[in-house]
Amino acid sequence: MWAMHATNSLKNALSIVLTIVANAFMDTHPSYFVFGFGISIFAIILWISLKYPFWNTQPVYHTYDFWRGIYSEPYIIQKIPNKTRYYDKTGAIKTVCWSRLTRDNIINMLNLVNRCFIPSDRILLDIQENEWTALFDDDTYVSFSGETTNFQGICTTRPILSRIGQTNFALNYLDYLTLERTGNSDSKPKQSLFSTHEYNVRIYNTTSGSGHKPLLLKHESGEYIGVVPFIRYNLVHYHLNKLAPWALPVMPSHIQLVSCVEINGVGKKRKYENTDVLNDFAKSFLELPMFEVKIWPGLPAIMRQFSAGSLHMFALRKYGEVLAVYFMRNARTYYEELDGVNTLECVATVSMLDTKDADLFYAGFLLAIREMMKDTQQNYGVLSVAGIGHNVLLNDRLPKNDVILSVKSEYVLHNMVAPKSPYSPESVSIII
Repeated sequence: MWAMHATNSLKNALSIVLTIVANAFMDTHPSYFVFGFGISIFAIILWISLKYPFWNTQPVYHTYDFWRGIYSEPYIIQKIPNKTRYYDKTGAIKTVCWSRLTRDNIINMLNLVNRCFIPSDRILLDIQENEWTALFDDDTYVSFSGETTNFQGICTTRPILSRIGQTNFALNYLDYLTLERTGNSDSKPKQSLFSTHEYNVRIYNTTSGSGHKPLLLKHESGEYIGVVPFIRYNLVHYHLNKLAPWALPVMPSHIQLVSCVEINGVGKKRKYENTDVLNDFAKSFLELPMFEVKIWPGLPAIMRQFSAGSLHMFALRKYGEVLAVYFMRNARTYYEELDGVNTLECVATVSMLDTKDADLFYAGFLLAIREMMKDTQQNYGVLSVAGIGHNVLLNDRLPKNDVILSVKSEYVLHNMVAPKSPYSPESVSIII
């Protein structure tokens, strides 16, 4: 009886409240609702601007862009670039094509990158000049602040190719965004350099007829707050000396690892060997069915890096059939705390084997490490493996006890939305 009385009392109270609210709405002029709605929108915009002051101004896939998910195909955000409040209006930042740089300019840029790109005095970056110039071509753009004899900051982007789903896209890739160390933690100079460079390059591409080229960014130290990443992955560093890569399983004689672009001789006598493997791979890469996203710079750009000795490609073959390929790079990164050892970077791997042959794929990887050591004659003590594509299979097999560092990293698309973002790292292959 008491419970029924309490229930009736609650219903009566709720009815009274609803009546009061309804009468209040009926007695309120519609203009007040419009005003309240406007105030709410203004408050949301103000909150976003304060929470994400930089990325809110950029054409990216924001975490609060809930309407982006209704699309099924990637698309360009801005057809016409807009200047943000971070754009340099003083003329202190200049953007030029790579072909307009002198050798002194290029050397000064390289010195700045080697000196300041890694924000740690315990890690030395020592990129060689031929490796540096091999990265770029006439479609590369460079923005710099300061005098050409004394750069205070540089930003470089170069063209790359991609296929996202079933659609091909020409992209630009940001390699280096570097400022002279001043002890000042203010991020505005770097944001200004980036915004000015990105706007100028888009203007140049539009006026030259190159069309819209979204920008691909790599962030290896966490995540950009307020931005939906294109790809989220783990970058893992291993203590290579403990891996003992020369302790290899016995391989059948009909399975061999070959260097795909083995360069012999100099000048006009230079010869390239096993280029058929590279050519076949170049023709099929964007068609590989096991990856939903494929990104690479194209065959000419890859060949420049091979010729400079900065990038190496190995293939595991059985009676001439390619079972797997491995891309390796001398990272030119030396760790003081590890007695100055260099870093070997596993850029990307592609396996054509069944999952049941994971042991063979892993064995080929260990062989590639050994061959890379022999070819470059470097004292590698650190192995860097980005957990993207079939590198994920390697990270699953490599000994966890030898992990030095595992960093959450991501790729972000600028001025482009890929609605399926973030893509799983296993469904992506990136060779950059």
